[in-house]
Amino acid sequence: MTVASETNRSGPYNGNGVTTVFDYEFRIVSENHVKVIKADAAGIETILTIDADYIVSDVGNSAGGQVALTAPLPAGHRLTLLRSVPFTQETDLQNQGAYYAETVEASFDLAAMRDQELQEQISRSLLIPASEDPAQLTGLVGDILRLADSADEIDALANNLDSLVKKSDASTSGFGFVVDEDDMASNSATKVPTQQSAKAYVDRRTMGVNILAFGCKPDNGATDNLAPFLAAVAFAVAGGFALYAPSGGTYHFSAKVDIPALTGGQQLTIRGAGAEATVFHWPNANGGMQATLVNDGWWTRSPQGNPFQIDGVTFSTGVEGGGVGLKVIANRLEGRPAPTLLYSDIVFRGSGGTYRWDTGLYMSKASQNHVSNVRWFGKVLTQAGTFFKISSEADATHDPVAHFFNGCEGTYADKWLDAGDDVEGIHIINCDGVSVNYGVNWVVSITGSESQLAMANCHINAVIAAANLQGIFHSHIVGNLFFTQGDGIVMNRVGYNTIANNVISGPGAGAGSAISIGTGGGGWSATWKNTVTGNDLRDFTNGIVVGTGVTGVKTGINSFTNITNELVDTDGTNDMLDRVQLIGANLTPKVADGVALGTAALPFSDVFLATGGTLDFANGNVRLVQQPSALILQIGGANAYAIAPTVMRPTANDGAALGAPTIAWSDLFLATGGVLNWANGDVTITHSTDALAFAGAANGYSFDQPIKISGNQIIKAREIGWTAGTGTANKGAFASYAGQTHTGAYVQATVQALDDAARNASQRIKAIEDALRVHGLIN
Repeated sequence: MTVASETNRSGPYNGNGVTTVFDYEFRIVSENHVKVIKADAAGIETILTIDADYIVSDVGNSAGGQVALTAPLPAGHRLTLLRSVPFTQETDLQNQGAYYAETVEASFDLAAMRDQELQEQISRSLLIPASEDPAQLTGLVGDILRLADSADEIDALANNLDSLVKKSDASTSGFGFVVDEDDMASNSATKVPTQQSAKAYVDRRTMGVNILAFGCKPDNGATDNLAPFLAAVAFAVAGGFALYAPSGGTYHFSAKVDIPALTGGQQLTIRGAGAEATVFHWPNANGGMQATLVNDGWWTRSPQGNPFQIDGVTFSTGVEGGGVGLKVIANRLEGRPAPTLLYSDIVFRGSGGTYRWDTGLYMSKASQNHVSNVRWFGKVLTQAGTFFKISSEADATHDPVAHFFNGCEGTYADKWLDAGDDVEGIHIINCDGVSVNYGVNWVVSITGSESQLAMANCHINAVIAAANLQGIFHSHIVGNLFFTQGDGIVMNRVGYNTIANNVISGPGAGAGSAISIGTGGGGWSATWKNTVTGNDLRDFTNGIVVGTGVTGVKTGINSFTNITNELVDTDGTNDMLDRVQLIGANLTPKVADGVALGTAALPFSDVFLATGGTLDFANGNVRLVQQPSALILQIGGANAYAIAPTVMRPTANDGAALGAPTIAWSDLFLATGGVLNWANGDVTITHSTDALAFAGAANGYSFDQPIKISGNQIIKAREIGWTAGTGTANKGAFASYAGQTHTGAYVQATVQALDDAARNASQRIKAIEDALRVHGLIN
């Protein structure tokens, strides 16, 4: 058998006082491998005993079986069935004994069942997240034990709250709970509730305290909410509660709300009923709200999960340049998990579209800022004020790191985001900025360098520049839509950045640059190792501009539309792949003869062309065209030569010369057995070792000059004027005449010998003459 199912428990089954038989849905190999647990109405569990309390059937069935109780399960009781395999191993395999597969498999089955039993127990256990440090368990257990020691006090507090709180009209309290007037003991001068009576305003679902209990009123200016709100803050911080500000009107404040400093063990959450539902308004003060978090110890996770959080509120000003709407100063908090500051569903605006804040959300020295669905409305048709600001305020010991913006919108501002020295790690996702001078303005001093801007899927409509980055490294601006009346992205003294897959649209072909790198002059020109690729650039004077002294800029394939100067590489030292363009399916240089494929020092290893591929020189003047099993060299548009696997030939018979009268080859080298072949074998010269064989030439060979060997003439032109000899030619044996010495009178024998010698010599001469005539040497 196998253990094909991970099921190892059945139930719980609810009792009805009648049923006694219950299914278990897993295989067991022994009736003792089922644990039967009965829980009474109070949840107290009892492990039942086999035979005495139940019996088991269908042992070994892969689908399971049934457990039959000896008595019906009472109503209100529950029954749970678990597989329970002993943690022993009783199979003994003898050395060199017989191999029984079923025995071995049965042991494997029991091991898998034990694993499933352990997993079932682990699944019912409390686990810390995998990313947490197990060393924190000691502190966690200590906290649990302290809570257990305080259980009586917690129960007493809950009973006290229940005695004070009653249900009422939710529109009165915003939470569905109010305080009996008789129970609301307060300071008659401030109308601020006492600690005991204010606890009645705690919403038990959110641990939020309604600020109305402290005398705050959304009455559109009739009440100054400054003092009661600060009292509510003090109470919430002391008790570890959140604050809740219900809707119903506008809460007016006569001055900036300066929240007392929060230390390592304190947290504050402020919740409204939603942006534009809960409105905090400062009609004439300079500044809205400020919170300071002092890192004097290890920050612990609050009941709300964060040391400072605000959501669901509108910050409104009645002043032109109303200061900072919300400023949070946090001196690089430490803790595990890292303390997080949350801002969500917030609006910063001026009343009536006439006024504005100087700055909306100002994060000073603060790290781990999470900003989502926050909106800014500046003064209509005015680019003034800053939506978000991040700064170390020249305190290098508290570098603000890790800032996350998601789903934020801003309209009419000087800067959508302004950041400076010592700021690191800004992430902007799914955000919009409309009618701003600058989208992201992150400028550090000439000696500084910061890193990690990630900007994706954002829309910026800018007057001066969508992004102005100086001294920023290791950043990615990817997949955004930028419209600008000036420049798109301006980068100086930056490195290791990627600008990819953005749409950047400008004011027209007579102004601005889509992407400008290292053109700031002075010390800002040392820019290197930036990549620009896949962008759609439209309506600028310049597409991509790389300044003097800038090196290491790599551009991939970008699209240019209505741009006067697509690429401006001032020094010409960068890898500007944008010197080529993709038109349909064709990759071409931007200008004729403008780009080389490789260099002498950096050549390509290979070039691969498809069937029918062509190398074209000077628009068809010379072409090399691939055909099946051959390369065709075309000159002047006509086929000239073919190169096949074992032969190079003209493409037509008698179609090309090897060399020319005035431009000749220096040498011709042929291998052993090489052949010079005329007219398909009419005349051939064939090489063999130490010899040349001439063949064909039925009409003979013609030479217009003598033939020489080693400088010695052996054949020259035919001698003419010879008269043919007559008589008999002697081609037979011939002995040269040795001559005789004659003395005395001549005798007949001597004369006859001289005659014979003369005859033989003349006949041999005749034979030689005939031969010379046959060979055409004389005539």
